[in-house]
Amino acid sequence: MIERATATRSDVQSIPKATLDTETPTPQKPRATGSRGLSLTSNFVWTFAGNGIYALCQWAAIVCLAKLGSVEMVGIFALALAITNPITFLANLQLRVLYVTDQKSKYPFAQILGLRLVLGAIAFVIMLAVCRVAGYSQNTTIVILLVGVAFLIDSISENYYAIAQRRERMDRIAQSQIYRGLLAVAALGLIVRFTGNLAWAALGLVIGRILVFLTFDTARKTFTLAGSNAASPESTLPPNSFFWARVAPHWDFRNQVRMLWIAIPLGIASILISVNINMPRYFIEHYRGAHELGIFSALTYIPTAMMMVATALGYAVFTPLSRLYAQGEMRRFKLLAAKAAAFCGGVGLLGLLVCAIAGHRILLILYRPEYAEHLNLLLWLVGWGSIGAVAACLGYAMTATSHFREQVPLFAAVTASSMIACYLLVPRFGGMGGAFGALLAITVQLVGTLVVIYLAIRKRSREVTSHSKARDIAMNVEVSKVGLELS
Repeated sequence: MIERATATRSDVQSIPKATLDTETPTPQKPRATGSRGLSLTSNFVWTFAGNGIYALCQWAAIVCLAKLGSVEMVGIFALALAITNPITFLANLQLRVLYVTDQKSKYPFAQILGLRLVLGAIAFVIMLAVCRVAGYSQNTTIVILLVGVAFLIDSISENYYAIAQRRERMDRIAQSQIYRGLLAVAALGLIVRFTGNLAWAALGLVIGRILVFLTFDTARKTFTLAGSNAASPESTLPPNSFFWARVAPHWDFRNQVRMLWIAIPLGIASILISVNINMPRYFIEHYRGAHELGIFSALTYIPTAMMMVATALGYAVFTPLSRLYAQGEMRRFKLLAAKAAAFCGGVGLLGLLVCAIAGHRILLILYRPEYAEHLNLLLWLVGWGSIGAVAACLGYAMTATSHFREQVPLFAAVTASSMIACYLLVPRFGGMGGAFGALLAITVQLVGTLVVIYLAIRKRSREVTSHSKARDIAMNVEVSKVGLELS
């Protein structure tokens, strides 16, 4: 199953979603008269269901590889994910957000699609170059490139997800995620079971992605969400009468360069987050090989459940946190952020307790006896997931303060700390060294996030105090004028 790693998603989605274009800070309400948007609760439920089922399918895919294949097969697949995930973020660059937040129709759908295709071609060339430079075997290279192609198809689907998100129809996105997840599990499980060939299984992933893209993502129903006048000249959407019109890119190089310039900062932050999460895997594969990487990657999927909780809770509290910060209600802002972080921390501690008591049995049930020999590694990874859940939840609070530029140097520091730690620890301690490196990096992220939030709260408190004093002075002046008039 292709991993946009649940942890990765939760981190990446903490990046500002509504501020790629500073002139258009709020989502556009389309002029077209399409289907009505869902309620906030319904969209939350659909989003949680889509992400949750997709994540479970990721986990099920790894379990299938562990049960039906070999540890080396799990390791090669994990390596493919680790290499392609950051590179294919180049084809995303948060362009979906650019369309969703466009109030002035400056970034037409088909032009964004064209930009995605160009970025996708560049990403594929980079993946091929990485495989050549790294000297991977032909079979490993084929698996990496096929997994990368599947990711790039996901990137193109993101363009169609933007239509649903702008119309507040997250059910459409969730259904696509569910279909992709189920097809991926079926392809991996069946093909590995009957052929024992990971490359053929990766090809099955690509075919599954293409089927969902052609039959669901680009279907007419997606475009009817935009309204009955989607084919009008002033609309940013292509006509939906013919399939070709729904998938054909348009070109305006000056405007597309402007889109690229706006999206680059958040794209860089997304890439850094993905590289940081996959950093231990690069070093484990290089120094210890595919077998140990397979063990490490399979165990990593267990603490991702805590990341799912942080993601869902982050979505729920983001809007009220943004409102409280804008209104200057710092005490309530801090209280809500603290409650959310404490809840994620509690879930993490509970997970750590469960794994400490029954971790060995859990590994035996989910995987094979050779995985169950690494209980200590599992506990360290669950500790990493516990801190990561708190850091991810607080990441939404950081984003709610509108402090966006600070995220690039923050995640650059996190990535640097992870790289140094893995370089020093993995050659000596293997997978355990990777866990130590990940734990150090997530601690740096948590501390950095807290610092940004603290500075943002202090700045906003000063602004509120200054405005309050200004109002008091103005009121005193008015009172004095009235007193003079009465006298």
